[in-house]
Amino acid sequence: MKIGIYLAPSLRSSHIREVYRTLLRYARLRGWEVESNRVAGCRPMGPLSQWRGDGLVVHSSGWKQPLEGLELPMVNLSSSSGSLGLPSVWVDDDAIVDLAHRHLEAKGVSGFAFFGHHRMSYSEARREALSKVVQRRGGELLCFNEAEDPFEDPGGDWEGAAARWLRHLPMGTGVLCCDDMRAQWLVQRSGVEGRSIPEDLRVVGVNDDEMICDLNRPSITSIAHSGQELAHRAAEVLEKLVKGETVGNTWVAPRGLVERESTRAFQHPLLQRAMTILIGGGGNASFKVQELLQRLPTSRRTLERVFIEELGRTPLQEIHRQRQHHLESLLQGTDWTCARIAKESGWSSPEKMDRFFRKMTGQTPTAFRRSLGMEGKERSSFP
Repeated sequence: MKIGIYLAPSLRSSHIREVYRTLLRYARLRGWEVESNRVAGCRPMGPLSQWRGDGLVVHSSGWKQPLEGLELPMVNLSSSSGSLGLPSVWVDDDAIVDLAHRHLEAKGVSGFAFFGHHRMSYSEARREALSKVVQRRGGELLCFNEAEDPFEDPGGDWEGAAARWLRHLPMGTGVLCCDDMRAQWLVQRSGVEGRSIPEDLRVVGVNDDEMICDLNRPSITSIAHSGQELAHRAAEVLEKLVKGETVGNTWVAPRGLVERESTRAFQHPLLQRAMTILIGGGGNASFKVQELLQRLPTSRRTLERVFIEELGRTPLQEIHRQRQHHLESLLQGTDWTCARIAKESGWSSPEKMDRFFRKMTGQTPTAFRRSLGMEGKERSSFP
């Protein structure tokens, strides 16, 4: 049997490349002849309109023009069969979301967010699945979907919008990214925006690309696929199609979640409890270290030692950091006056809030808004 492996020109995922390498090895073990437009080690297949063979394995998510009019058995190794109506073999996005949600929930996150790309069908599938889960629990999913491809348009407008969204996320949010590349960008940009991982946000990627997840600092928790299982299922489906059988979509369960630093719990249980309390109310100006001590079975000396050993800062410094992020969130995400923000945040006067914010950031709240191009603009909701 002669098969073709045809990949979209923009395909970059190392995980997908591994799937196709596995498929190539499987085909050779079966004695199949294999040609491809992009898989190394295969004979080049040339233009599809002139290709002659028994069947195709394609990656056509959102990309169909070269395949139209072909009268060949085809299986789509992606998340969407699109308007071509091809049977798909792909990972179970609902199962991915379930793993990520249960993991983040167990970490005590205060809410959920999703960072994705609206032009990627797998991203949309994962966003919709997570939104349904969160809504069933009475919550609201905070979403950002890139309008541009960051790898074709580095430094494009999407980065500024994504950075504002990132700064606006509440402390303690658990973020599912549509894949590891987006998780890597989010984790790296968090440091630039003054957000700590995993103290402020806990991040999960998808694909478990070790070159991204292990080498990043902090390393990234990710959902692992089974590339071999995907490749074998695709080959089985193609064989059935060549024999004239009717085959529907096949969803393959993920292999599991690989926990790394981006969601890892604090080593000391005392710190874990303290951070949970702080995320719940540490942004309010009335919150003091003494309140922590009243709610935790420990001494001030022990609490300070644990904070310094694990976070490199004292409980008071952490409370100040939480207050700063709380104020930045309100300054970015609302059109409230500084007087109202001060009142809602527990400050006795706008002047005291102003002095605190200037000490922490080097600028006044008004200057902070001006630096974001927000002065004079209504900001009752975040885009």
